[in-house]
Amino acid sequence: MNKRGVVNSVQANGTWQGKFGLMYKYEVSIGEDVGEYSSKSENQNKFVIGQEVDYEVTQGQFGNKIKPSFQQNAPQSFGGGGGGFKTNDSDKQMMIVKQSSLNRAVDMLISDKIAQKDVLKVAQKFTDWVMEKPKNGASLETQLKHTSQDVEVAKVKKEVKKEVEAFAAASGQDSFSDGDLPF
Repeated sequence: MNKRGVVNSVQANGTWQGKFGLMYKYEVSIGEDVGEYSSKSENQNKFVIGQEVDYEVTQGQFGNKIKPSFQQNAPQSFGGGGGGFKTNDSDKQMMIVKQSSLNRAVDMLISDKIAQKDVLKVAQKFTDWVMEKPKNGASLETQLKHTSQDVEVAKVKKEVKKEVEAFAAASGQDSFSDGDLPF
């Protein structure tokens, strides 16, 4: 049951080894309730003498257990609590889609289907498609086809440049002075 009260006392009461590692025990008194609170932190800050807190008391095998209570409709934030940034559902959904899209684009990079410089472009195309914002009304397949064509053209240009430079060197000439090809 959720309760609210002012912390009367907090007393360290030993340690125990739990499934999450070393736990620190505290005997906590709030109003008429007294119970044990376990924390991963040697210097717990959930129960501070004189502060009003929301808490729960449950009957355990070895006596009362006290733990902090959090309101069900409290604003959610990324980052696990205070200091995070608050979002609404559409912002959260967009972040999920962007993360997933970036993950897929990185998979394409790993499998040598795209160049590193194209990862963010491809991720954005995935995001746009999922969020139904295709560029110029084009399908995702069409957008990705153009991206892969651009990548292939860049690869061919790079190979041709190597060949031109090798031919120029073999014939005792310099390649183009600005390092660029005439096409």
